Amino acid sequence: MGPRSRIGNIGAGVVRRGHHLLTDQRMGPAMSSQKPAPKPPRPPRGAPISLDGDGTLRVNQWRAPARGATVQTIDGTGKRVTVTRLFVTGVFAFALKKKTGALSVVVCAADGDSTTVKVSAKKAQDIMAWAVAFHAWSEANG
Repeated sequence: MGPRSRIGNIGAGVVRRGHHLLTDQRMGPAMSSQKPAPKPPRPPRGAPISLDGDGTLRVNQWRAPARGATVQTIDGTGKRVTVTRLFVTGVFAFALKKKTGALSVVVCAADGDSTTVKVSAKKAQDIMAWAVAFHAWSEANG
């Protein structure tokens, strides 16, 4: 037989902490295996969408629980070269294009109620990143 392991068999319900092995009975409530459900991601600052501490999504006066809600984005943003930028920066104006348009965000509650809000092109990237994170959270916890 080969050399024996100093740890031995560590099965389910046994945790190695330092040089001591703890079983579920000795873990107590602070080390229980039940983790609280993760909270939904917070929208970026300055956005017309907010998330309350109790898990309620707010869009202006509209409210709905975050659990079961869906967020969709419709990108209507674009970039253009302005005459002023072309005059001031020359050929570099094509690299420094101005963001234009707006991003439409549709938020639907689990009961079918929905609302739409437009976000400026400057906040569009942040809102789209939040919408992807919210969708991933919703899929994992819905």
